[in-house]
Amino acid sequence: MNIKKDITYTLISWFVMSFLLSAFLGCTRRELEDEQPAGYVSLSFNWAKLETGDDLPTGMQLYFYASDGTTLTRQATASDFSGSLPPGTYQVLAYNSDGKNVDQRNLNSYADAEVYVPTYTRSSAYLSQPSHCYGVGLGTLTVVNGDSCSATMVPRNFIRQTVIKIESGKYANQISTCSGTLSGFSTGAYISSGELIDDSGKLYFDGKKENTVFSTGLSFFGKDTNEKNILHIDLEMTAGSTQFLNVDITSQLKDINTAETDIEIEATIDVLNTQAVLSSITIKPRDEVNGGRGEVR
Repeated sequence: MNIKKDITYTLISWFVMSFLLSAFLGCTRRELEDEQPAGYVSLSFNWAKLETGDDLPTGMQLYFYASDGTTLTRQATASDFSGSLPPGTYQVLAYNSDGKNVDQRNLNSYADAEVYVPTYTRSSAYLSQPSHCYGVGLGTLTVVNGDSCSATMVPRNFIRQTVIKIESGKYANQISTCSGTLSGFSTGAYISSGELIDDSGKLYFDGKKENTVFSTGLSFFGKDTNEKNILHIDLEMTAGSTQFLNVDITSQLKDINTAETDIEIEATIDVLNTQAVLSSITIKPRDEVNGGRGEVR
């Protein structure tokens, strides 16, 4: 009886061991079959162009465009990205996912991907004012199986700013409010190159009065070189009338690269026989001095 029990235990042990061995070999075979070739990628972000006073983005969205037409997406921190990708040659887009008053489109194409501003309605369509918007393209990233590659990306600041100052001088007591629009400014930019989109809109402003000056700040992508840039001023007079002034500033902006340079617009208004007239206007590029914007060159 003991011999039979020993044989039974031996057979059971053999079957159990065979089953476990088969399961182990099967898992190992599947793991080997599932393992895909890959290379290690390390990207870092240099924030040399971070706007003074602006916080680092909460994160960066990455698009990897493979030469075979496939597109891979990854999330990165504001400082870097580390991960694996299938071997191949890629073009890479990076943009911050927490930009204000902006959206993205055409993300299926490296060259055509855009960041742009939507519009809002105020009797007619005006461009929303964007801020905290960064992006950059990397033309070539080669990933080799079993190897590592790295690159540093420097996100560009897409947003430019202008300050508008309208001086009313001794006629300040005759003007109650000053608002208006700037037309001919681009709706966005291509993320990979930073070039402006050939599409334009209007920016609305509402001047804040301090002593004799109405002033305001605007943010935008840059002027559309194919459109006229018109400064339109609406004046509510204390006498109860509304007056309008229009000035074509296209020629004055012509030699200023507004996609790379902030600008300051200064205008002076006179009132002659109750009629408001624009007596002068100057437009100057603004430099970043002592780490901040606001100085006029």
